[in-house]
Amino acid sequence: MSIFDLEKLAELVVARMGPLQVDHRRCTRARSPLSQCSRCVDICPPGALAFSEQGIEIADHCVECGLCAGVCPTEALQIQEPTELVLLDKIEASGAQGGAAAIGCRRQPQLNPRGWAVPCLGSLSRALLLVLDQSPFPVYLVMDEEKCAQCPAARGYQHCLGLLGEVRELLQTLGLKGGALRPVR
Repeated sequence: MSIFDLEKLAELVVARMGPLQVDHRRCTRARSPLSQCSRCVDICPPGALAFSEQGIEIADHCVECGLCAGVCPTEALQIQEPTELVLLDKIEASGAQGGAAAIGCRRQPQLNPRGWAVPCLGSLSRALLLVLDQSPFPVYLVMDEEKCAQCPAARGYQHCLGLLGEVRELLQTLGLKGGALRPVR
């Protein structure tokens, strides 16, 4: 094994230790000098993301809200725990057993003691919300506008509501049934 291979291995291990996983190969900014995508940088509440020659850099002052992962169109940034596929499996299992499921913010566990926790409701992708809104059982999005306003990731609240509106509009345009997602405030 060469030094280069050891460096790559070390980078992979370090990348998987934090709450966000970065796959620079998927980032359009890292792949093409013509890309102007800056969704992750634009939404980051503390301004902890930047682009470098190596790809996406996450500064130490990251608040680990996951908003960047939720807006990344290529999944170059992903939340590691829970991943959206794991979350979807858990929600489907909860819905099948009890007829409903709930998702809440990890920073506000008292609001959702028996539901599934994510870094921020704003970290949920449009694709996941689209799938969840078509569930055969209610999926509650547990949020508190006042508490969210005091959070370092405060824009996550409005971002989540905005995405939910987009999802509903898309489902209506396509003539598909939605309505399983229910914000609880």
